Amino acid sequence: MSRSASKPAFHTGKSSAIFALGAVAFLLMPAVGNSEMPVSERQLKAALILRLIDFVDWPPGAISRAGFSLCVVGDEPLASALQQAAAALPGSSARLQISHHPSSKGLEACRLIVFGQYDERQIRSFLGDSTRTPVLTVGETDDFLKDGGIVRLRVERGRVRIELGLAAASTAGLRISSRLARLANQTDERKGVKGP
Repeated sequence: MSRSASKPAFHTGKSSAIFALGAVAFLLMPAVGNSEMPVSERQLKAALILRLIDFVDWPPGAISRAGFSLCVVGDEPLASALQQAAAALPGSSARLQISHHPSSKGLEACRLIVFGQYDERQIRSFLGDSTRTPVLTVGETDDFLKDGGIVRLRVERGRVRIELGLAAASTAGLRISSRLARLANQTDERKGVKGP
């Protein structure tokens, strides 16, 4: 399956994977205080979430030819930050559709779902019902991976950390790049966090 058929291409050329990896590594570094261009936690998360798309392969037919649907549940400011970050990426906004949803209803077309500040019971219920659907789920709650989520983001001392649920990704039919797996903590079989 070619990337152009499955998801928006944020980078082109031979150095695309290296550039994308560098972008993720940069986002994982401590936020450097810069009085001229301060970067908020939401902006860091938005940029990182958009980069995740480059490190995941969806199964054939999972992505609509009309575009890639990224949905944010319960965090409207994060949805706005994602829209702004996507608009700054050349050539990506035409195929990338970002929407905000106040609840976990109506997410059937979404291929990347970000759960912001939202009821943990409803997140758990959604994850339990959608384990075999080719959807990359991203959240921040403490038990997100244990409940069946795939990517957990957390901010620690100015750094955005990534934790991966590789078993949940496999069950959903998603393939996580080994490059991303090396940068992240990994959780397998919903048992607990293992080292990077």
